[in-house]
Amino acid sequence: MLWCRPASDGPRAFELLTSDTDHDEWVFKRDGTIRRPLEGIGGRSEAGIPYLVPEIVLLHKAKNDRAGDRHDLNVALAAMSSASRQWLRDAIRACHPGHVWIDQI
Repeated sequence: MLWCRPASDGPRAFELLTSDTDHDEWVFKRDGTIRRPLEGIGGRSEAGIPYLVPEIVLLHKAKNDRAGDRHDLNVALAAMSSASRQWLRDAIRACHPGHVWIDQI
């Protein structure tokens, strides 16, 4: 993870998440058994802005059960396919057994 700020003593302007890959697969940094084909981890908005699929973003956020992360989960779940929700549920079960989000997903 890289935090970017306009000045060394200023607040963070944004952060960049770095990820591991293995050939044509994305590998979750906290559990190497959790993987996705690289071709399916992102997309582009109608405006051409690249994004990471919500299930991967939420998997990263699951480490900390903060109010903002719960809000993001609730908003994203409404737009996610059942396959994406299932992948997220299985991934959280694998690296955070018993996590409070599992039943909600």
